[in-house]
Parts: sequence; C-alpha cells; structure tokens
Amino acid sequence: MSAAIRPYFAENFPSRAKNQVFSNVDANGQDWKIGDLSVTLVSQAGDKAVVEAKFSNLGDAEDLRYDLVHSGGRWLIDEIQSMTKPRWTMSKILAGAPDAFPDQ
Repeated sequence: MSAAIRPYFAENFPSRAKNQVFSNVDANGQDWKIGDLSVTLVSQAGDKAVVEAKFSNLGDAEDLRYDLVHSGGRWLIDEIQSMTKPRWTMSKILAGAPDAFPDQ
C-alpha cells in the first residue's frame, strides 16, 4: 500500500471518509453481479503500471483504472479512479477533496 493512502487504513481513519467509501470499490457499488470482465495493461514504466478493468455490474458498464506500484516483490494498488460517470478518484475521496467527484 502506498504511503499516500496508508493513513486512511489506520485506526485514525477520518469519519468523513468512512461515510463516502463504497462497500466494494472493486465493483464500484454496494451490490454486485460482475460480468464481461476485461483487464488491460494501459502502461508500465519501471515500478509503476496502470491497469484498466472494464466490466458490467448489475447490467451497468463500469471502467476502473488502477495505478499500481511494484514493492516488495508484488504489485500494490496506489490509486483507483472510476472512468465512467459519475467519475471519482479514491485518494481524493479519502482526503475529502472538493474535486473527488468532478461530475457533481
């Protein structure tokens, strides 16, 4: 886990962020029935990579981008962004940034 998001998983996790995080961020929603999954490597340079996951969840098209960092012999998620509206960026949600949901 990157240093940028590590504090949000500690005991002092901000209550404002707890109320905004999805129950299952990988499905982009509280409930899920995943279908038509495709995962594509968008880019890779050194110890960083970007992967795009496109899938349907309960019939809705979803497109998530994962920024990954190679550390300790494994790939770790550094950032998650929803590319479909309403778009969001996980680190901005956790930080309470006003532009966390740019379509609102």
